[in-house]
Amino acid sequence: MRGTLSPLRRPICSMLDQPDPSIISVGTFELSEPFRLTVLTEVGSNPQLTALIAQGWRELQGHLAPAVTLDIAWVGATPEDVSRLNGTGFPHVYGRRDSAGRTWNDGLSHLRSTDPDALILCEANGVFDVALVSRYVELLLDGYEGVALFDLYLADARTGRAVHWRGHTGERKGWWLFSGACFSRSWLNQLDWTLWPEDARELEAALTARVDRLASSARTAGEHRVCGVQGWQMHPLILREEAPEGFFEQSGEGADAQPRVLTDLLTYFGTGAFATGLYRFLSDQPASVLAQATEHDAELSVGASPIQQAESSAASEALEELLAEGERAFAAGDLERARSLFARGAASAPGHAELLNNLGVVRHAQGAPDEAESLFLKALFLNEDALDPVVSLIHMAQGEGRHRDALLYVLAALRRRHDDQFVQYAKASLLLSEDPDLNARVEAAIAGTEEG
Repeated sequence: MRGTLSPLRRPICSMLDQPDPSIISVGTFELSEPFRLTVLTEVGSNPQLTALIAQGWRELQGHLAPAVTLDIAWVGATPEDVSRLNGTGFPHVYGRRDSAGRTWNDGLSHLRSTDPDALILCEANGVFDVALVSRYVELLLDGYEGVALFDLYLADARTGRAVHWRGHTGERKGWWLFSGACFSRSWLNQLDWTLWPEDARELEAALTARVDRLASSARTAGEHRVCGVQGWQMHPLILREEAPEGFFEQSGEGADAQPRVLTDLLTYFGTGAFATGLYRFLSDQPASVLAQATEHDAELSVGASPIQQAESSAASEALEELLAEGERAFAAGDLERARSLFARGAASAPGHAELLNNLGVVRHAQGAPDEAESLFLKALFLNEDALDPVVSLIHMAQGEGRHRDALLYVLAALRRRHDDQFVQYAKASLLLSEDPDLNARVEAAIAGTEEG
């Protein structure tokens, strides 16, 4: 089912539950020159995961250009780390490994000569989305000299379980989180590009104390330093290779972390090689809950008993009837009934791409474009060959005047399959795009399709 998608009245914000209307879209910055931002991160222990994280940063660079020039540097590199970075295209910084403070200070010292407008810290196996970086740049341009997060999205690199961690509590409440801590050039210069004592091992405690001292000394001198904590479900995604036992299995209102669906989180990173590759990587892990779900489905269809096969067939028939009933309700203009039917089906079969796409069409018709885009993207993750969700995404972007996003969706579609419909979308979008580099990539993809 493909509904008629009308032009949207407001930009889509990459937020899960409480969209922040103050988030700006990249490309709207009115700057005389690009804003230069550097991320300092660390190499993880898994070479395949490191390569995927590097892909995520590369895709983010492309989405931010030309308004923001994003550089990535990997700190604390050993010879083994360097081998993991080969082919990523990113520089590494050797750092002394006897303490965390010394390692990261070495990285800062190395970057000082590059003189960025601001710098963001990120732990190993982490990556940011466009909305987070856009928000940071907006705050920095408004005069903030420091920004940090108080909550994170975390995923278990061994199982694929994902959670929203609400941040520190108790005595640690109010600490700046390490990942996402951002400093303007002027603050870094005042700190002499040294954020930690050389022997520091608890980075967040030392970082918070350093910021507090800087703000306190400014107040004593009669100066004002603007800094703040930005949070509540922005989108850094951190893959943890180790975590306390039971951390990713928490549930309940009082828990430190609340479960999240990994595919929902990945939708905020687009439909490129990073998100799809990360999903496959996590699915292939021996302990993956994603892999277990796939194996369970295979048992039902291949090795199941006659009773199991009958139950599976009945469930499939029930879903097909629910789909048909939902489409009849949509055609009759009963959007709420269609939403209820498709939502019920999606809850019972969360991997059913057609149900998710149909629910997205209904939610868009009901005036919920944020939720609709998330559902379309999730449907694409589950079925890369699906036509309806990518067409809906293209229509949404074009209707908003987000011509660059429309071209990116078209490009992703052309890479998946050669289809005349997408070629026509691409040619129409090219007429409105003002991004010469992206236009050249799309024109090359069109040429490849026509030659094929």
